[in-house]
Amino acid sequence: MFKKLALIIFLGMTALAVIVALKSDREVTTSSQEAYKHYLAGRDYFDKFYLRSAVDEFEQAVKLDSNFAMAQARLAMAYASRGFAKKGKEMQKAALANRHLVSKREQLTIDVWEQEWEGNSDSAYALAKQFVAAYPKNVSAVSMMAGMEFAHNNWEQSLQYYQRALELQPDYAPAYNMLGYINFYLGRYDDALRMLDKYLQYAKDQANPHDSRGEILYATGRYEEAIDAFRQAYNINPEFDVAITHMAASYNELGQMSQVDYCYQILLRDAPNERSRLGYLTSYARTLAYRDDYDSATTLCRYVIDNDPELAEGGVTTAPYLLGLIYYREHDAAKMNAAWDSARVIMAHVVAKMPETRDFPFHERMNTLMAATTADLAGNLDSAAALFEKSIDMVSRPDDKFYYRIYYADVLQRDGKHDLAVSELQKNLSVNPNHAPTLIHLADIYEDNGDKASAQAYRQKALKVWGNADPDFKPAQKLRDELGRAVSAQRDLPGNNTETNN
Repeated sequence: MFKKLALIIFLGMTALAVIVALKSDREVTTSSQEAYKHYLAGRDYFDKFYLRSAVDEFEQAVKLDSNFAMAQARLAMAYASRGFAKKGKEMQKAALANRHLVSKREQLTIDVWEQEWEGNSDSAYALAKQFVAAYPKNVSAVSMMAGMEFAHNNWEQSLQYYQRALELQPDYAPAYNMLGYINFYLGRYDDALRMLDKYLQYAKDQANPHDSRGEILYATGRYEEAIDAFRQAYNINPEFDVAITHMAASYNELGQMSQVDYCYQILLRDAPNERSRLGYLTSYARTLAYRDDYDSATTLCRYVIDNDPELAEGGVTTAPYLLGLIYYREHDAAKMNAAWDSARVIMAHVVAKMPETRDFPFHERMNTLMAATTADLAGNLDSAAALFEKSIDMVSRPDDKFYYRIYYADVLQRDGKHDLAVSELQKNLSVNPNHAPTLIHLADIYEDNGDKASAQAYRQKALKVWGNADPDFKPAQKLRDELGRAVSAQRDLPGNNTETNN
């Protein structure tokens, strides 16, 4: 699944890896059989990513047994995933206060989670190592270690642990989900889809297998198939709102903005809280920028920033960076630098309130991006190129690298390094041959180098992707105009005039 907010991305992914790992664990400490039933139901819902239902069940479990540490710990993560940061922290404290009441295995689990909550990923990793060493044939321990390897970008090691988990429990569906993502990160796209087909086989009545499969289809440019997959996920469970965000992203790539707008109407209508609503608005601003509506995107970013006073409590942190990137795309150095100054203040505020976030990869990546764009608009192309290249290496998902490569290639092109620029953009197309912005940037490079035939071919490919785009979709309109001018120029060349003089 996608995680929409930067801080939640890190915490949610590492917590998720632990949560799904404990699917087989039936040894939890509670004085209430009824609370235990709600706990099992909540865990099942969380494994399916039905987060609203998971929260309801865990709340019932905690209400029936106020000392139920494992239910409190899981409720803490369910709250965080739903955007209820304050409630999440309260449940974390409750779980830790009751840690002494539970078994050694539960204590180990809570200890790992505590380190994750505090942002101590290395300590969490070390504790997970101890857990799997103590219980080498336990699916919970093995899957926990697999999740830790995944969180540390150790894809091959994570893959091996998940395969070991399947040897211990062949029908352990969440492992197939993670194997799908790992293969995707490793560039093995057919293997990724094959693993997700297995996931679907073992969890065919759930929404997430369809959503996960749709993510890979989307990332590889099979947008229509992706939309069908996301729609199936949503039809199975309408509370599975992440499928709508993914559907919106797919429509966005096709230039079908009326569908994008409709998706966000649903998301904003059903947002569980104000923080989630602000997250959706930030994502919507990104689609406005994609359609070249920079004024509206800027207004929305500023609204989000002005209306989230609790940025340090897990709130929206991406809007300030999106605002800076919009000004970068408009080549407005003064406004971009002002946006970056504001972003740095917000980042410092976040770290001051949450010191455990200081070393989060997100902060390093954003600092590198800000430095790269600043160097570019200051005319320091060599420095900008080196920083953009570094940014690419700091991103894990193959499709998340696309725009970093586009920025990098643009700098290379302006610095006269045409072949290297083309090579970088071809890496995008090796993942997704239908990524229209990449196709257009390649066309521009070939145009600048005098290869008008190649430029026209790439523009035609991009226009084919946008074949069913809305009539008022500006990027497609601009592309048609460019192709029309190219055809007219070709027609006006000497020897191409087909009119007969009488």
